[in-house]
Amino acid sequence: MAERYAVVQQRKAQIAQRNIAFVSAMVDPKVRSTMASVRWSCVVAPLLVVAGLGSVGCKPTVEQPDPPGVPVPIHGTPSNPIGEALYKTEDYAAAAWVFEQLVAGAAEGDRAKAEFWLGKSYFQLDDFTRATRVFMSIARDEPHEYRTLAFPWLVTLRRERPEDVELLQLIGEHAEALLEDELFAAMRDPLLLAVGEHRLRTGRPAEALAWLEQVSDGTNAYEEAQLLAGLAAAQLGRRAEAIERLSLAATRGAPTRRERRKGEVDPREERIRQRAAQELERLGQPPRR
Repeated sequence: MAERYAVVQQRKAQIAQRNIAFVSAMVDPKVRSTMASVRWSCVVAPLLVVAGLGSVGCKPTVEQPDPPGVPVPIHGTPSNPIGEALYKTEDYAAAAWVFEQLVAGAAEGDRAKAEFWLGKSYFQLDDFTRATRVFMSIARDEPHEYRTLAFPWLVTLRRERPEDVELLQLIGEHAEALLEDELFAAMRDPLLLAVGEHRLRTGRPAEALAWLEQVSDGTNAYEEAQLLAGLAAAQLGRRAEAIERLSLAATRGAPTRRERRKGEVDPREERIRQRAAQELERLGQPPRR
């Protein structure tokens, strides 16, 4: 098993190196100058677009000088532009490999930027465990250039890792400050939900309820907010309110029998409905079907 894993990892590195060499060649000004008199291939053009060296179409643009301070990548050598080009062409595995080399110091580049893009690459690969680890490391590093930008990714990862207590704690501790930042206006409801859940888990149901009541109806966070608000109300001895909120969470958006037969059920929403139904049973009020 170990030998097979080593072979797979070696193959991944070989593929990444091949792609890096190809993209590096496209970035090299000598290669660009030899291609300037011919029509661009629609396969090559997107690679140059994402590297900032071409237009959206398949025709070449007038060559621009490289930005100050950005060296021309050496063929096959990992660099930030190469990694970003691979990421934007959706070769996330190769991009992750490049950014891993930069973060580890195996190649020269902008380490902070590479770390942020590494987290994004892991996310796109559905490797939510490593993506969470990278973004949490960035968020905990106050001088980190990309610290603020890490939080939207952490809020998104919260949906993928609902049982990650450490992740919830990190978001909950910073959410109040983030809510005051216009950058996070579009994530207001998920942040309110995170604050409310954090307060509930740390034994402050009254504060939790105050935050959860602010979550807007019609958003993806609303049903879960009602579930948690019901739990908070129950802890405060407000049984009637708890039943009302939990009943809403248990029945809102429930799939039809046809949708269930076809497998058209959102796992997260189903988890919320099942938890709400269980809590209603504990209160002696099973949900109405």
